[in-house]
Amino acid sequence: MLAKRVISAFIMGPLILGFVYLGGPWYWAAVTVVAILAGYEYLRLVAQKGEKADYPLAILLISLLMMGVRYPSWWEVVRGGITLLVAFSLLWQMTRQSGDIPVVGWALSLGGAMYIGLLLSHFVSLRALPRGLEWTLLAFFPVWAHDTGAYFVGRWIGERPFAPRISPKKTWEGSIGGWISGIVVCTLMGGVLGLPLFHASILGLIISLAATGGDLVESMFKRWAGVKDSGWLIPGHGGVLDRIDSLLFSVAAVYYYLVWVIKV
Repeated sequence: MLAKRVISAFIMGPLILGFVYLGGPWYWAAVTVVAILAGYEYLRLVAQKGEKADYPLAILLISLLMMGVRYPSWWEVVRGGITLLVAFSLLWQMTRQSGDIPVVGWALSLGGAMYIGLLLSHFVSLRALPRGLEWTLLAFFPVWAHDTGAYFVGRWIGERPFAPRISPKKTWEGSIGGWISGIVVCTLMGGVLGLPLFHASILGLIISLAATGGDLVESMFKRWAGVKDSGWLIPGHGGVLDRIDSLLFSVAAVYYYLVWVIKV
């Protein structure tokens, strides 16, 4: 398992960084593909739980959210499209002739599309900021350091369960190792990028805590659905959603910290 994780990381890392470097439409297209794949994996979790997953609703909503962040001047058009999509998808539920009216599946599909599409849209917003390449790397590397630190420290000395009801293998030791790793990497990178030590350290703490939260949220969905991984696309890592879960909250947190607190 460890060998597969390392090999996948060596392959996926340069590919991801390549799209981050390119920025523009190439980066947006890559993030959109990731969002749709992650959305599909989430819908499979809903279906595996026995609920009616509304694939067209979720995928279209994710696509509209990604379109809106790419073309801000079109936001009113995109918002209108989202409004029509939500309204007509609700009306469509009333036309079902057999079985229970699948409003639970509708709500789960809509919520999942917002969870994935809205959070992933911040990847594009962050890259579009002034010095967006540097800020995106500042968001990515501490999360990867957090995940790596949590994994190895947890395997080495992890004993006390952190969230046994949601993620039985996660330990306090591993979580603390991940937090320290994320803070150290963010502080060092922030210094290189010219951030004051205070902001770099606080941002590192926020990123690490957000990464833990994102990981636990996805674990909650998997525990609810009764599966180990969201998919199988990435050897050693499971699915796309398994690979980006820690980044979802973290990238959004970095974006708002930069915009609201540092005011870049």
